[in-house]
Amino acid sequence: MESTAQAATPIAGSAGERRWHRIRVAAAVAYVAVLVVVVAVAGVPTDRGSLLLIILAGLAIPCLGRGWRAFGQALLDWLPFTAVLVVYDVSRGIADGLGMPLHVSDVAAADRTSSPPPWSRPCSGCAAARPGRRSSPA
Repeated sequence: MESTAQAATPIAGSAGERRWHRIRVAAAVAYVAVLVVVVAVAGVPTDRGSLLLIILAGLAIPCLGRGWRAFGQALLDWLPFTAVLVVYDVSRGIADGLGMPLHVSDVAAADRTSSPPPWSRPCSGCAAARPGRRSSPA
């Protein structure tokens, strides 16, 4: 006896599956186009609501034509990653509440006082360091 997931999925290579494949490809192209326009007009979205909508729409595209069960499975697959992000956000809120914010200024101060790496410094003996000089002997 077939499982319900196999019964709901059309036979690979059938006209129905090819049709849904074309629909998924068109939806993915439209999704990327809309995302590019949104980023070009409004900038990269950073608020949680917009990111949630963008991610859920992207997760739904491969599930088109495969039923709600496929979408639920995709959400279940992404649940551990989402849980890590939620725990991180909660811990950040707790740290701010305890008076232990991020140490951004310390890192910036250390970066200002450090010397540049050797590969970014101009060499003293290079012809490129002396304007008007040829780099190879004549």
